[in-house]
Amino acid sequence: MTVAQLKQHLDRRFDHLERTKADKSDLARFVTKDDLKAELKRFATKDDLKAELKRFTTKDDVNRLATRTDYQFGEVFRRLDSLNDKIDSLTGVVRDNRDLFDRVSDEYGHRIADLEHDSGGYDAGVPKA
Repeated sequence: MTVAQLKQHLDRRFDHLERTKADKSDLARFVTKDDLKAELKRFATKDDLKAELKRFTTKDDVNRLATRTDYQFGEVFRRLDSLNDKIDSLTGVVRDNRDLFDRVSDEYGHRIADLEHDSGGYDAGVPKA
C-alpha cells in the first residue's frame, strides 16, 4: 500500500466516523445521570425496605413470645395444681361426711328395727281383718 492509498483509506475512515458521530441532538435522546436519579426515586429505598421489614415478626419476637407463653402456661399449671389440691380436699371432706351419714343412718335404721321388734311390729296394734 502506498502512502497515497493509505492517506485515502484513512480519510475515508475519518469521514465515516465524522458522519456517524453523535451530535447534541443525538445525545439528548440518551438518559442522563439526573434522569436515572429521578427514575430511581420511584423505587423503594433501603430505608423503605427496612421500614417494611419492621412489620414482620423477627426471631427475637418469636423467642420473647415463646418465653412469655411458657411463663403464662406455667402460671396456669400452678393454678390448676392448686385447684386440684382444693378439689381433693373437698372430696375428702365429702367422703368423710358421707361415711358419717351412712353410720348414722345405719344406726338409726337398727334402732327403728329394734323398737319395732320390741313392740311387736309396726302393725301390732292394728286388728287384722
